[in-house]
Amino acid sequence: MLFLYIYNMSIEIEIVAFIASSLGVGGCIPQIYKIIKTQETKAISYGKYVMCAISSFLWVYYGSMVGTYSIMFWNSFSIIMAITVIILKYKEELKIKPIKATGSNAAYMIDS
Repeated sequence: MLFLYIYNMSIEIEIVAFIASSLGVGGCIPQIYKIIKTQETKAISYGKYVMCAISSFLWVYYGSMVGTYSIMFWNSFSIIMAITVIILKYKEELKIKPIKATGSNAAYMIDS
């Protein structure tokens, strides 16, 4: 009987972890959508998303040690989303536009 109680408790914990993680990770979706739609990344911090990716990696490691698959799944997804934001910001910063110049001495600058 104790085994069944522990098993049911384990499933309940897994469900709560799954819901909490999905809501936490879902917070990145509006940011990614806005970046793609507006191409605006000036206000986005690299540090926040690098820390998010590192944190999520550590949660995946923790989840693998304790066997909590929802933590591993959602934090793996979180790593992908954080890296996506970092890449989108980096690509936006690399956009190059020419400066008005005459002749073949045209200069280029990174759009900021």
